[in-house]
Amino acid sequence: MPVGRSKALFDKFDEAFEPKNIQEFILKKYKQGTIDALTDSLQKVDRVSTGELSQSVDVRVFEDGGVVSFQIIMEDYWKFVDKGVDGRLKKVGSPYSFKKKNISQIAAKDFVTARGITTWKDKSGKITLDVNAPPKRLKVGQSKSITRSNKFKSLYFLAGRAIANYGVRPTHFYTDVINEDWIEGVKKDIAETIVKGFK
Repeated sequence: MPVGRSKALFDKFDEAFEPKNIQEFILKKYKQGTIDALTDSLQKVDRVSTGELSQSVDVRVFEDGGVVSFQIIMEDYWKFVDKGVDGRLKKVGSPYSFKKKNISQIAAKDFVTARGITTWKDKSGKITLDVNAPPKRLKVGQSKSITRSNKFKSLYFLAGRAIANYGVRPTHFYTDVINEDWIEGVKKDIAETIVKGFK
């Protein structure tokens, strides 16, 4: 990630305000900026087809025994979107990997539906699918090996097998935003504010 991107996030909230406590300080200064940065990052890597992940992004502040925690909350599968998933036949450098020859039909259906895929084939007529292509509406021909009656069942099966075999490329939508630069900036800002005191 380019140095300074996280600093730009802080600069966005330079408007003067007088928080009464550390929780209020974090919520007012970082909550919306952090949510916006992550949802913008998802948009840039074309991972908002259903909107489920971007809509789940939230920032919460917890206090336990005088210790304040600043947590970023989102759907559990964010880590697979961020770091990708190694396929059985192709590795993408992820700590996660597919073990089975296919993924669940429900997950494959979500993938196919989100990308507006109805059928696909390459120039030779062979059924193919780039599972890492950005979501888009495809206008492609009907393969002879997919009959009208079993078309969608075949689509889900083949899409699931392609995903399991070739994996999902990492997007780094999270790690390009929330990194050491960002963490150190937040810690420094909070420490300086605590020293100044609250009204």
